[in-house]
Amino acid sequence: MPTKRSAPAPSLKLPFLLGAVVLAGCVNPLTALFGHPGLVALPFMPHLTYQVVSSPDGTRLAYAEPAGLFVVDVATLQPRKLADSEGPISSIGWTGDGKALTFFPSRLPPITEPGEPKRPPPPPYPENRIQMVDLETGAITTPPVSAGPVGRVEPSPDGRYLAFLRDAGLFLYDIAGQAETSLATNVAWRSLAWSPDGTRIAYLSFDEGGGQRIAVVTIATTEVRRFDAGVHMNRMGVEISCWPEEEKIAWTPPGDGIQMIQNRDGQHFGITTFDLTGQLVADRSLSVADPADARRYVDCYRASLDGRFVVALKIGGEGGIPERSTSLIGVDTASGQVRDVAPPSTFVTWLGRTSRFVLSNNEKGGNRYFIADAAGGR
Repeated sequence: MPTKRSAPAPSLKLPFLLGAVVLAGCVNPLTALFGHPGLVALPFMPHLTYQVVSSPDGTRLAYAEPAGLFVVDVATLQPRKLADSEGPISSIGWTGDGKALTFFPSRLPPITEPGEPKRPPPPPYPENRIQMVDLETGAITTPPVSAGPVGRVEPSPDGRYLAFLRDAGLFLYDIAGQAETSLATNVAWRSLAWSPDGTRIAYLSFDEGGGQRIAVVTIATTEVRRFDAGVHMNRMGVEISCWPEEEKIAWTPPGDGIQMIQNRDGQHFGITTFDLTGQLVADRSLSVADPADARRYVDCYRASLDGRFVVALKIGGEGGIPERSTSLIGVDTASGQVRDVAPPSTFVTWLGRTSRFVLSNNEKGGNRYFIADAAGGR
């Protein structure tokens, strides 16, 4: 990972968005401000936003803000409220069929104005705070997982299970059977990815030396296989991206292997594929160097869920020259083509397994959301 760092990325907590989007071929006044007509503005989040997550098919977005949990159709931009909240909502997850969401509500201490008597704190939520909301009926249920603080939650593709992290451990909850199983320990909290068929979970596992290995656990047997990645793992570095969102391990589209895409030196991405026995299948280097300016390199990055595209922040400046973000680029890992797709921005989430993604931008004062396309289209 490059040692050079960009200026702090825009915060993911966004104040209300200004303006409105005009679809069907009209010029969008917000995108015109940034000089990127390929961007589509998303003016439906009116307040501070905690998290934005795409549905598996990329047609809807779930997002949380102080008023509660919402879902919106990307085509119509008509939001619908799903749940109230007395504090930040986190750990939003979609079931594979797109029919339900998981989320974590919380309660914040009440705000007391100067000179006002201190208000009593709100009653706490139960320790098992995972909630599920049915998008058709609006019914909210609380799966009875065991007590203790729970981190990231990922529903299985078929909606039968909830995989969640707690105290560096990976757990599985059977929704119908209401049974909980411990699957693995020493799990990196940012890593959790179901296989396409829902039979396995891939994650990053800490070894005794503090390094990280790819590991895969089989749901039916709870067998864990840790990959002996050796020098390839060391070269890739398995770093944590500087964009504030969970890292995902990418399964190959058939589900027969794991693909890792890593920023190796700021000028090249390493694309490494393993089969399910942990054997190296392919390892190649993809150059993203700018022939017109050798001082430019890429810093923050995110690979698409199918590994086909990478979005990265391009940085300019070297040595005594001040560093500055110059653009957001889209990289086609198949063809090697690199495109400028947006002004310097913060990546938010991919729209399903497509080349389209959501970004936030605050260069003109106030954060705003947009949809961009890593393939350069609209």
